[in-house]
Amino acid sequence: MTLISGRTDLSAEPAMPDIVLALPGGFSSLAGWDRADHAGALAAFLASCRKLIENPPHARRLGLAPERLSSLCGPAEDAAAIVRQAGSAAAARSFFETRFDPVVLRDGGSGRAGFFTGYFEPTVAASRTQTARFRVPLYRPPKDLVRSKDVDLPSGWDPELSFARAGPGGITPYPDRAEIETGALEGQGLELAYVESWVEAFFIHIQGSAQLRFSDGSLMRLAYAAKNGRPYTAIGRLLIAAGTIGRDAMTMPVLRQWLEDNPDEGLALMRKNASFIFFREAEGLGEDDGPVGAAGVPLRAGISLAIDRNWHLFGMPVWVDVEAGAAAHEGMGQSTGTHAGGPSGTQSVSAPWRGHRELMIAQDTGSAIVGPTRADLFLGTGPDAGAIAGLVKHSGRFVILWPKPADRSGGRP
Repeated sequence: MTLISGRTDLSAEPAMPDIVLALPGGFSSLAGWDRADHAGALAAFLASCRKLIENPPHARRLGLAPERLSSLCGPAEDAAAIVRQAGSAAAARSFFETRFDPVVLRDGGSGRAGFFTGYFEPTVAASRTQTARFRVPLYRPPKDLVRSKDVDLPSGWDPELSFARAGPGGITPYPDRAEIETGALEGQGLELAYVESWVEAFFIHIQGSAQLRFSDGSLMRLAYAAKNGRPYTAIGRLLIAAGTIGRDAMTMPVLRQWLEDNPDEGLALMRKNASFIFFREAEGLGEDDGPVGAAGVPLRAGISLAIDRNWHLFGMPVWVDVEAGAAAHEGMGQSTGTHAGGPSGTQSVSAPWRGHRELMIAQDTGSAIVGPTRADLFLGTGPDAGAIAGLVKHSGRFVILWPKPADRSGGRP
């Protein structure tokens, strides 16, 4: 770990391999900090706190001890009570400023600052039964699907395969997307609902969640449950490599239009992404509630962030500074189908996108969200949010809020 700073307050922290840290001169150096939704971030932090306490995680590669983060849940509750009583967000801002240090993160391997994409929760017409119109199934997890880390694996097992099939003969790789879509799971009663096309299903997989609306007016909320464990392939990059769509022109809407305009070639292309997502019905959520992300809490539009779970703890506050003009061309910088998303209330995002400067909370993850400075911004529910999310592939500042030592934060740790 390299510390680029005249300060030494983090020098005793565990080493962070392949990372370069630059410590700015405090929160005043964060453009837009005074206009952030500190109260919304505090509420999201508290929601993650409950999960941190109920099911303490192990430390991730960044080196932040989970107890350092969970020790701030009590002070966060105190600050939230003051916010409610005073009707002001000042106590929320003060909580973050007195309990954390802002630390700019850069990927030491690539030398790159943050790279951000966007995701959203689609609203999709669907049917509970298969019909001539609604013919493509969305599945719940099969009974023989297991996490590979939870079982004894055979010698030579590919570490990239995070899920597996358990059978009488032992553990084997789970069928890939093409095999599943051509009948590998038929007859098991796993179908949750049906949508109109393979393209519709594919993009629900990418977003990791959906609001399904049925003809009788009822609603089903889908949330990510599991995956087949096969590697994720960003198919937009394959089209760029083939010269079909230019790198500068590639966005999520452009990709979707190409798939719809070229159904046969599009189906073959989608099946080159071997990763396949399974869902569960998220119960107990109202129409205006956000669906549950990978951290186990409902997500908030503009505040919930998907990060690489190998590096970061859920619940970690992150200051995101992304300018609308800072486009970074990395092929199809799309989000992945391992996270869920949706607004936690009335928040919504509408075009045009003007960038994003906000205090966010790590509450989700994704297969293509790889690396210490890679993140996915959750931007809301429905077509307006989708139109913006599909355009986001931008560089920016990735600033983590690192808990201060207890003796410097004042009051109880």
